[in-house]
Amino acid sequence: MNKLFLYLASLSFILLSCESDNDITYATPDYISGKWVFSKIGTINPQPVYSVIYQDYQNDANCDKDNLTLNPDTTFSSNDFAAQGLSCVNTSINGSYTLVNKDITLSYTQDNVPTIETYTITALTYTELTIVGNQNGTTTFYKLVRE
Repeated sequence: MNKLFLYLASLSFILLSCESDNDITYATPDYISGKWVFSKIGTINPQPVYSVIYQDYQNDANCDKDNLTLNPDTTFSSNDFAAQGLSCVNTSINGSYTLVNKDITLSYTQDNVPTIETYTITALTYTELTIVGNQNGTTTFYKLVRE
């Protein structure tokens, strides 16, 4: 009987003294934050089967590359560089974004007009981001690379 009591006491001590692994928290990789440079632009080709045809994204040769910076605090900046005469002019947009499932929504005000643009993420790795959006009735795909 004493052996059974010692066995049960030892077993309960071992079971109760083990720490629970439920308190472990894991960091989720933040693949979306960073500076993304536009590299390709694509449109849908309906013939003979639906496919996306990509072309190199055109930046002005002597200007910086157009880019989108998504910050961890859900703010963003978009820079569109264009040559004007001998210099480059940057049209910059700043605002906030939300990420819900695969949809990223950019909210900003430009020329006193509140604007919301929504894109669907079709591919995301640490180095590449592909989004698709419908602007003015045209579906456009963008491939961006992390800078």
